[in-house]
Amino acid sequence: MKRILLIFALIICSVFFISCKDAINLEMYLSEIRNVVYIYNGEDYTLTVYGEQKETPYLSDGYVSEMKTFVTVKIENYKTALDDASVTVNFGEQTLTSNFEYDPLSGKFTAQMETQKLPSENEIEVKVCCNGNENLFTVQKISNEGQIDYKTALNNVSYEKNAEIKKMLSGSGDSIEVRIRLLSEGDSVYYYVAIIAKEGKSFTYLIDGASGKILAERST
Repeated sequence: MKRILLIFALIICSVFFISCKDAINLEMYLSEIRNVVYIYNGEDYTLTVYGEQKETPYLSDGYVSEMKTFVTVKIENYKTALDDASVTVNFGEQTLTSNFEYDPLSGKFTAQMETQKLPSENEIEVKVCCNGNENLFTVQKISNEGQIDYKTALNNVSYEKNAEIKKMLSGSGDSIEVRIRLLSEGDSVYYYVAIIAKEGKSFTYLIDGASGKILAERST
C-alpha cells in the first residue's frame, strides 16, 4: 500500500513539475516592477513613495522598452495649498529632489525622480517644501509577515493562467508586456498584475500578497 501511495505521489509531482516547466516565464516580459512602497498618513497629507523600475517611454503597446529606475512620491488628501511645492527624499546615501506636478485625472500631486538605487530601509525621510514652509515626514515601508515576493506572484499567475497567456502570445507575435505593483489595504498586501498584448487586449489580476492566490481578474 505504501508503495502504491509513493508511486501516486511521484506521478502528481511529475505532472506538477511538467506543468510548471511548460508555463510562460513572465519575468522576460516585465515593463514595470513596483515592489517597494512606503506610506505616511497624516492630518495634512497622505504621502505614498514608490520604488519602481519601468519602461521609458511608458506605453501600453505590448512591447518592453528600456527600463529605468525611479522613486515616485504622490500626495493626496492634502489640506494646504501645494503651489510650487517640491519634495526631497533621503535614504541611505541618496538625496533626491524634484517639484510636484498636479495630475487633474487622479487629483494627486506627483514627483518622479530617476535614481540608480532603490530604498530598502524600513523607513525613509521625505521633506515637502511649499510657500516657504518645510514639512518633514518619516514614511514606513509596507510589509506583511509571510509576504511573497513579486516573482512568486508572477509564477502563480503564469501557472494558473498558462493557457490564456499562451493564446495572447500566439495572437500577438510573441509580444506582450507585464506590469506588477505592490498594493496595500489596511494590514493586508496585494499584487496587481497586468498582461498587455500589442493589439490592446489585456488581462489584469489581483493577487493575495500572503498566499499568492488570484482573488480577482478582468479582461479587456
